[in-house]
Amino acid sequence: DERLVGIGYNRGDGLQQNSTRGNIRFTFPRASLNQGINESWTASFELRTDTGPVLTKEITEANQGDEFNFTIDTSEVDSGEYNFALSLSVDGNPGLNERIISTFGLGDVTVESDTDEGSDLPGDGSESNPYKISNASELQAMEDDLDANYELVSDIDASNTSEFNEGRGFDPVGARSPFDSRFSGSLDGNNRTVTGLTIDRPNESRVGLIGFTDSEATIRDITLTDATITGNKTVGGVVGGHRGTLTDVTISGSVTGNDNGDVGGLVGSNFGTITNANASGEVTGDRNVGGLVGDNSENITDSSAFGSVNGSEDVGGLVGRNSESITGASASGNVTGDTDVGGVVGQNSFDATIQNAS
Repeated sequence: DERLVGIGYNRGDGLQQNSTRGNIRFTFPRASLNQGINESWTASFELRTDTGPVLTKEITEANQGDEFNFTIDTSEVDSGEYNFALSLSVDGNPGLNERIISTFGLGDVTVESDTDEGSDLPGDGSESNPYKISNASELQAMEDDLDANYELVSDIDASNTSEFNEGRGFDPVGARSPFDSRFSGSLDGNNRTVTGLTIDRPNESRVGLIGFTDSEATIRDITLTDATITGNKTVGGVVGGHRGTLTDVTISGSVTGNDNGDVGGLVGSNFGTITNANASGEVTGDRNVGGLVGDNSENITDSSAFGSVNGSEDVGGLVGRNSESITGASASGNVTGDTDVGGVVGQNSFDATIQNAS
């Protein structure tokens, strides 16, 4: 089910919205509004986008309680970002017009999968019993428990991610800050394939299937095909900013970054370990642009890139800028740029090493 993710809200006079992940629930203490408990209360709720309402509901309640509670079921609402407005009225005096008690709204409300730290997924998130992922919505649910262990149990058609979040696509799992928002768990692909992953966030940084990994994170044995990934800075097909361990991972498709650099077919910025990884397709950016990794500050071993790489400065068929170690790697395809352009590496720092690469 799709559910509304609300945020805590208290206007200061007793009106408060206490929703958490799940259906949204409003609570109105009658005494705080100086209204009698015998009056009949009506609440009108509207969830809307810029083009109009997507959900409306009206609830009337007359009871002897000192609170007026109601819950909005959002199970039929598509994933996306919405505004909602609520008006509350009371008619306790026959013959008099209905009085409007309050009208207020909250912006940027997001409808996402109804998961609570992965609890709706099979498994318990431990190393011995990882959460099981079989579709794109469950893949997105990784963001709810960033230090858990996950595994794919089937190939995944992720073509519907192009419609996630009002067209902005899949929301990268894990962010660079705060520290506890990085992905620090594990993802075992079990040699499965994710097809058609789409991310269209040209104004966001740390963009990829995983936005940012901590040093404890591991990603292995997974293939992404026909991926379309667009971001601003630190953009990679699999990981935007990588500090963990990535092994036996393959991606094909297109990866695009804007003016701020660190764009790679596999990883945008690498401070971790990459082994037996392959990227193919088209990579486009400005600075530090590579077919596999945009900016490498750690170790890349036995990996390859094939396709076209386009940028302006520090552009390489494999790595845009290298300041550490590359061993047993290869690259092929067209590489274009203005400054520091190379078939394997665009710019190689004076103390960095490249061995058995072609």
